[in-house]
This record gives sequence, structure tokens and C-alpha cells, in this order.
Amino acid sequence: METFVLVFSVIFGVILLIFNVITWLKVRKIENKENILLAEGKKLDWESLIPAVTRIDRDVKDLYDISSQLNRVSKKGVCKMGICKFNSLGEKSGNQSFALALLNYKDTGIIVSYLKTANDSRMFIRNIKEGKNDQDTQLLEEEIKALERAKQVVF
Repeated sequence: METFVLVFSVIFGVILLIFNVITWLKVRKIENKENILLAEGKKLDWESLIPAVTRIDRDVKDLYDISSQLNRVSKKGVCKMGICKFNSLGEKSGNQSFALALLNYKDTGIIVSYLKTANDSRMFIRNIKEGKNDQDTQLLEEEIKALERAKQVVF
């Protein structure tokens, strides 16, 4: 899901950039016409520019709509992430366990914890609401570290 949101955000960002460049080029074209006419000492016929200004106004409204849609989509997706790797149960096998915090801009999301032991492995998820544990059970020390790392992400 977060991959879709990321791809969707990138695509909308590129479209927004393209519209911005097109609008900028149209404005430059109008400015160049104005400068040429003024340099030749001719009067500028503002009424001939009304269709171009109308198109530019429409393009700006489209850009605003796209920007609003992109803003709504980005608020729904994961934009903060923190991870903490650790060695569960004091084994000598290395840091194969982890806690991964995935949060949105309001610090609401989940923590995915994976515990690897010599004979077993377990995975579980904890709900996080506005940066705090949303369940009755206590967070592990490593989960707290992952949550704090994710909350420090500035986007």
C-alpha cells in the first residue's frame, strides 16, 4: 500500500511540475510579445490576450486541484518510519529481531515487531494513535526506540 502511495505521489508531483513549466512558458511568451510590441512603440492589444489568460487561469485551477488531491493522498500514507534491530533473548545469533514503526503525519500507524530465537520466530503488530500505544499491553523497549525514531522524521 505504501508503495502505491509513493508511486502515486511521485506521478502527481511530476504532473504538477509539467503543468507548472507549461504555465511558466505561456507567461514568458506573453511577456515577450508585450516587450516586442512596446519596443516597437506599438500599443498592446490587451483584448487579444484574454484567451491566453483564460487558459492560464484554467491551468492554475487544475494545478491547485492536483495539489489538493496530492495533499489528501499524502496524509493517508506512511510518511514516517523508524526501525530498531536487536538481539532477542540474549542469543549469540546476532541482531535478527526488529521493531519497525510506520506512521502517518499525525504519528498514527503501527509497529511491526519480529522476534527471532533459535527455535522459533514470531511477528506481531501494535496500533499507535497520535504517537502513543493504543493497546493495553506495554511496548517493548525496542518498540519505543523505533517509535521515537519515526516520530523524529521531518517531512
